Amino acid sequence: IRSMSQGRASYYMEPSHYEEVPRNIVEQMLAKSTFTGRVE
Repeated sequence: IRSMSQGRASYYMEPSHYEEVPRNIVEQMLAKSTFTGRVE
């Protein structure tokens, strides 16, 4: 793209859709998380 546009091209990406994360994956992520619920 850069050579075709002489370095002036731009692009963007958008998600096509969202899906709910399965419960077991959420639980695994929360178990590994160090987030305490506080923002300092």
